[in-house]
Amino acid sequence: MLLRNVRPVARGPGRAYDGEPLDLDLPGVGEPGQVVDADGAWAVPGLWDAHVHLGQWALVQSRLDTSAADSVGAVQAGVRRRLAQRPGQPVIGFGHRPTAWPTLPTTADLDAVTDVPVVLVAGDAHHGWLNSAAQRALGLPERDEVVSEDEWFDVFGRLGETFGSERVGPDDYAATLRTAAGLGVTGVVDFEFGDGPAAWTERWAGADVLRVRTATYASGLDDVLAAGLRTEDALDAAGRLTVGPLKIISDGSLNTGTAWCCEAYAGTPALPFGEPNLPVEELTELLARAHAGGLQAAVHAIGDRAVGAALDAFAATGARGSVEHAQLVRHEDVLRMAELGIRASVQPAHLLDDRDPTEQQWPGQGGRCFALRWMRDAGVGLAFGSDAPVSPLDPWLAMAAAVHRSADERDGWHPEQSLTAAEALAASVDGVRDLREARDVVLLADDPLRFDSGPEAAAQLLGMRAGGGDVRGRSGGAPGLSALRKETPSGAREPTLTPPDPAGSFLPRRASPPTRLQRRASPPTRPPETRLTPTQSSPAARTPGRRAPRRRPPAAGPSGSGPSAGARRAWRPRRHDAPGAAARPAASRPASRGSTRSSRPAARAPARAGRAARRGRR
Repeated sequence: MLLRNVRPVARGPGRAYDGEPLDLDLPGVGEPGQVVDADGAWAVPGLWDAHVHLGQWALVQSRLDTSAADSVGAVQAGVRRRLAQRPGQPVIGFGHRPTAWPTLPTTADLDAVTDVPVVLVAGDAHHGWLNSAAQRALGLPERDEVVSEDEWFDVFGRLGETFGSERVGPDDYAATLRTAAGLGVTGVVDFEFGDGPAAWTERWAGADVLRVRTATYASGLDDVLAAGLRTEDALDAAGRLTVGPLKIISDGSLNTGTAWCCEAYAGTPALPFGEPNLPVEELTELLARAHAGGLQAAVHAIGDRAVGAALDAFAATGARGSVEHAQLVRHEDVLRMAELGIRASVQPAHLLDDRDPTEQQWPGQGGRCFALRWMRDAGVGLAFGSDAPVSPLDPWLAMAAAVHRSADERDGWHPEQSLTAAEALAASVDGVRDLREARDVVLLADDPLRFDSGPEAAAQLLGMRAGGGDVRGRSGGAPGLSALRKETPSGAREPTLTPPDPAGSFLPRRASPPTRLQRRASPPTRPPETRLTPTQSSPAARTPGRRAPRRRPPAAGPSGSGPSAGARRAWRPRRHDAPGAAARPAASRPASRGSTRSSRPAARAPARAGRAARRGRR
């Protein structure tokens, strides 16, 4: 394809491109001989989310949102409201993070509300808070604590079939992917629990919207190997659905207190260092089998001890792939990761939620969390994702979090680990280094890299998320061109290239739920609405052949070196208070309950019993 009158976003050293529209030959995009006029739009390679759970993300829209809750009582009130709206129906919710709550959640707390089954999925997806009725329905031994890790993952994928209230079909997947496409996403790596190549092959005819790499869990490894499938093998004629990696969950999470760490958690938890989900020997064996069968591996490792063990297994087997999350790392392991050629698949938006819990549970170790600068400087390949539904499927949010590392009025959290906007974008395009190598191209109304760093750069990145028609790539007969204008249900033509909003703010972290609720509550069947501000017209409305006007940044302050103080405040991420809850300054939040009570769910003996058998079914 020849893409005319386009401004390629310069991501290389020095960013020498002057911003003048030019014609660009894209051999991997569109059809031979095809010519498209970009009308002065800015172009980047198609964006990827390297870690999603698409089925769970689609279900978030219908689940009770508990992300705003700051106490057991707040959740109880939400459950009562849902039951009043849907009497007698099981309640399934998502989002609570009880690390800093005054008291920990118990079965009795939910039993006091109803005898209708209630299942509340934690915001990190590593534990579930169930009442007795739900525990019985799922065949779980009754207990008063939350259900976590292996035991939880064993039932997580059975919620729909057990309660009959959650069904995700091809249309739901397609709607979810269309919403992602509205953000410029052209590909995802799907780690949905219980899914794999067979499930995606069955639904593909109705869900062929973006490129999808579908992961395999240990429970499906035998079938994949028996079929002779290897990572990157095509599962459809066009090569848009491909085999992804083997996914292994080697430890837990910070908020559930199960991430496997070298140093003890604060206080006196039941698991002082967290714990591995499987022995290192078993991890090594799984990697060896995957490697022998031509599969890459994606090893979930959040704690630094788990990261080290994962690298040991990669080194012992010669397997290729990634460490997923790598949330807390030692510098020496970052260097090992680079030496071994193992990618770091990270989710920068998680730091917006985990900033305060990290300071509480891993005091003094925040500088080793989300160590993106260490990784970049060491030469580790970075791949950004969301882990949706843990954070929204929004690559611009991930990039902004990597650049500014703050969701509120506070300065960036450990800014020495931040990336530049160009580096964040490079981690979001599936390794494509040059636009001419891309299979998919996204057109934007403005240069996302207008600012290099800080809140201004973050706001500029977030401003991109409402814009972006994509020119879809050609691979094995895939469609050539996706229209740069989309049809609305009424038939009117709606612009898809929109200018960034200078007042754009970060999606708040958990303590700031209103914007989170607005972002998550948008039904996936309707892409985000796009509007043009009075200060800039759509690229499609410009006179052909004329230079596209450049949007001016906020007015410079007295020094002339950047936006004025007022403009900086307008661009700074803002924090909101939870609806129905009194505002509480950060300084007054409980720091750690120390030795009086663990701030994380206690270890469960049933979770250990039969661990190997459950892990094989996962």
